[in-house]
Amino acid sequence: MSRRYLSTLIVGVVFVGLVAWVLLQERGRVTEEGEVFALQISDLSQLRVEGKTAGYTLERRSGQWWFTAPFAGQADPAEAKRVVNAIAALKPLKRTGQDLKNPDFGLDKPQLTVTVTYHGNQTAVLRLGQPTLGEKLFATISVDPQALFIVDQSVLADVDRKPEDMRDKKLVDWGPDQQVKEVTVQRPSESVTVKRVPLSKEPSWKITAPRELPADAVAVESVINGVASAEAADFLPYTAENLAATGLNAPAVAVTLTAEQEAVTVYLGKTAARPRPAGATEPVAGPQQVVYATRSGRPEILALDVSALADLNKGMQELRDRHVLAVKQDAISALQVQRSSGLSFALAKSGKEWKMTAPQPGAVRPEKLSDLLFALTDLQSLEYVVEGQANVDLTRYGLQTPSTAISVTVTGRSQPTVLLIGAAAGTGQRVYAKTSLSPDVFIIDGALVRDLPAAATDLLAPAAGTPAPPGAGAPPNQPAPPGTRSQP
Repeated sequence: MSRRYLSTLIVGVVFVGLVAWVLLQERGRVTEEGEVFALQISDLSQLRVEGKTAGYTLERRSGQWWFTAPFAGQADPAEAKRVVNAIAALKPLKRTGQDLKNPDFGLDKPQLTVTVTYHGNQTAVLRLGQPTLGEKLFATISVDPQALFIVDQSVLADVDRKPEDMRDKKLVDWGPDQQVKEVTVQRPSESVTVKRVPLSKEPSWKITAPRELPADAVAVESVINGVASAEAADFLPYTAENLAATGLNAPAVAVTLTAEQEAVTVYLGKTAARPRPAGATEPVAGPQQVVYATRSGRPEILALDVSALADLNKGMQELRDRHVLAVKQDAISALQVQRSSGLSFALAKSGKEWKMTAPQPGAVRPEKLSDLLFALTDLQSLEYVVEGQANVDLTRYGLQTPSTAISVTVTGRSQPTVLLIGAAAGTGQRVYAKTSLSPDVFIIDGALVRDLPAAATDLLAPAAGTPAPPGAGAPPNQPAPPGTRSQP
């Protein structure tokens, strides 16, 4: 067989396999000969279980299984599937001509009774009695009431379980294929919407409301992951009284995640302290701090660990990209620092090497350059003082005649970005600043100015054979001097 025809055959086999897989997913499980019900999961609408361990009722609603007794709440999909499959795929052995009242069968006082509703309004009752000599149980099934059936004991283990252990503790049940494309966080004071930037090489986001701003991808992803990973430590009934008591009648935070096929909104209410469950393995003593939550399409109150509040309660200031320059180190090709007091200097990249061009030429020490570039690219605003105003009185912030101006030339940009640093912002080491990119005024940590070199020799690499100045580097196996920055 030629290579060309062999390749065609392989492609055809793969295609047939994919078609079969798709059809199987659409149809559900494959029934087998000997199954007494031979049902698809979608054929069942209710299971009512009465057992020695516990009793419960499961109902199917919009593809999801819900407990309606002994409480109202969503069932864990995997746990519900285990129960439903045990009934839908039941494949017992059948014996006729048996006296079903024989006490050896134990059918007068069954270990488990399951009432199954399927195909709309059809019902059947399964009763499990005493064990047989093997790993089996005697049973009766109402679809053939005169027959004695023998079923695997695994049916009892799969179905006779505590409903509390089968609750869906996850806040949402989204699979890994659900890619969130929009996040909205609503708080009493503001509403912020962030959208995924399409076709970006890496996860990238932008704020679209109340106005367009670059978004902090890490902060946005923490909201998404916070929703996806949140699990309930406890549950409360969904009643008007409990909604008021937990603050969910007027939520403090509402987070909406929108994916391609689905949108879900999570509501957060009050925080509270609750006793830790018996047998908890957490090393922390004392009560657990929780925040109460509910979710659209799920009338149930979940008590989440209070850490969920920190993950989700993010407004404009937490979701925006607070980097002042929004540039990567390797994109910077030149720097010019002008100061009213202290060293003013200029640096430029020549090929892969950096040189000082003023106040005197020379090669730049790599570790000093790296610290300076890191300080600039990692610089973030601590607080925004003036935003969105065209006419700003810069004098009151010391920015009309700034103490320091740092001009950053970026490859591919027609004009350098200038960072202006002004007066001290209150007590501490904070200072006012702005850039040439917008009229906004913000506050930064004054460490950037304090750490600028005091003399040209602090930046210049020593000539061959010249000892390095004090603090230029730590001796082998010795700690670095205080204030040395590590690389990101």
